Amino acid sequence: MGAETGCNRDIIISIHPQHVANIVSRAKNHEFRNYLLPADVTRFLIYETSPTSAIKYIATISRGKRPGDIRDPSGLRNDEFDGGLLEQRGVRYAYEIRRLDALATPITLADLKRNGWLGGPPQKYCFVNQPMRDALSAASLSLVFDRTAVAAAAVASPDGGAGGDLGAPPDAKQKPSQPPTSRRRRKGASTPGVAGFDVKLLGAPALTACQDPAVARRPTSSPAGGVTKRRKPPPPTAKPIASRAKQGLLQSWLEDSASQ
Repeated sequence: MGAETGCNRDIIISIHPQHVANIVSRAKNHEFRNYLLPADVTRFLIYETSPTSAIKYIATISRGKRPGDIRDPSGLRNDEFDGGLLEQRGVRYAYEIRRLDALATPITLADLKRNGWLGGPPQKYCFVNQPMRDALSAASLSLVFDRTAVAAAAVASPDGGAGGDLGAPPDAKQKPSQPPTSRRRRKGASTPGVAGFDVKLLGAPALTACQDPAVARRPTSSPAGGVTKRRKPPPPTAKPIASRAKQGLLQSWLEDSASQ
């Protein structure tokens, strides 16, 4: 378990297949141990124990945390660790799984032995030697998750947006201002009239909604500019006096005839 020069940041650590599955599904985001790793260690090469017996994942980790440091109830057994309940079983340190990468080709126990990287399954943890480190630098990896990238994005944009005015809705766009439409028209231009008529803007009075266009278009002034006088209607024709006298005689005769 001695440290190799220049390889102190990577270790091979054994984890049970069930715990590995919980890490991959992100149900478990801390690995609990009863020992404190050196401060230089930043990556786990996860050796999945029997029946898998292979290294399939590489995890980027935090430094060791003590009970009360996690404060994240989303992960399995995090609250138990923070409450000191796991210390009764000797668990004193927790390492956050910040990033997880998967090896395109797992490194089996047979590969470890054949290349001289390990003599057998790691019992506690083993530092990665330089030949194995060189081989890993050429290995193909695929990202499983990255908690640090998600946390950085949340800090950079607490509202979940991409910047801009926080008070405006995300799809709001400022409409360009338009100059007011000029109401001034050139001389002789026409405007829509009422009931299909066009009224020329030559001093004609405006039409109301209920005004007859034909009446409105009648001239109100004489060609000379004087005001045209309206003709008074003729008085009713007076009945002739002779006719009224005859009606009076007829009425008297009718009354005399009725009295006889």
